[in-house]
Amino acid sequence: MTTSLHDEIGRRHRVTDQMMSAHSALRDRYARRALVLDLLILTLSAVLCALVFAPQALSDSLGISKVAAGVLAGWASVGVFVLAILQLRIGWKETGAVHGNATAVLAETKAQLGMLRRNTIAGAEELSRALDAATLRAQGLVAIPEGSFLELKASHLQKVLLSRVLDRYPFANRTLLRLALAWRHTPGAVRHTEGGE
Repeated sequence: MTTSLHDEIGRRHRVTDQMMSAHSALRDRYARRALVLDLLILTLSAVLCALVFAPQALSDSLGISKVAAGVLAGWASVGVFVLAILQLRIGWKETGAVHGNATAVLAETKAQLGMLRRNTIAGAEELSRALDAATLRAQGLVAIPEGSFLELKASHLQKVLLSRVLDRYPFANRTLLRLALAWRHTPGAVRHTEGGE
């Protein structure tokens, strides 16, 4: 029984590592989107401030009429308003923070499972408790969106394979290495699909 529990610990360790990669990618994706949205709001706000507080100087330096400056100020204010509402509704910062929390919880779980995986004298009760605790922690995490699952899984597996190759060839160009691995794996995947397996 202890052998099967050790096998389950190893499997759960791999799954936790994959989930951690997925949540990390989602955390970074939502953080980038939130940053772009913030920068757009700040840029439009700066344009609006310049148009409102120094319309004559701006009109002279850009060579636009006061009417055009007024229209531009109107559109800038509409843009700021729309983007601010969008920011409130979509909550990319909050979503990124939730995925960041999931990453932290999974990192702790992965470390605990990794220690147990290397511990050859752990008893069945200790292994079982660790699995139950890992299951309980995972249940409280935000779900990985179904539409992103395969993309995130592929990204994780590519990262693992690339990391293994870079362990042996640390000076290899990562972009060329990615292309070479894709070139090598794609025909095999197509043949596997054609074989109906």
